[in-house]
Amino acid sequence: MSKLVRICPKQEIGPDQVESFQIGDKYLAVCQLDGKYYAFDELCTHQFGPLSDGWLEGYTLECPLHGARFDVRNGEAICLPAVEKLQTYKVVVQGENIMIELDGDDF
Repeated sequence: MSKLVRICPKQEIGPDQVESFQIGDKYLAVCQLDGKYYAFDELCTHQFGPLSDGWLEGYTLECPLHGARFDVRNGEAICLPAVEKLQTYKVVVQGENIMIELDGDDF
């Protein structure tokens, strides 16, 4: 069963910005591009680098540790050394709040 979880107010995540959040034991990152929000696991699938410390260029996010790159729209690994995609999450904007849909097992 899934549940919408409030992450933060919209104004906390500016354009072309990536922010990190913790929900229970889960670490998530959220970014805003062209007025749309994307949510995905915070840790790189290669060696668990903090993606919110990485570099966002267009829809590509580069890990600060070893340069792995991911498409924030679908989590696909698009550059070695990462080969495993990131888990992505549905984002819903309710009023001024950013909400993320999580499964019961996710939090």
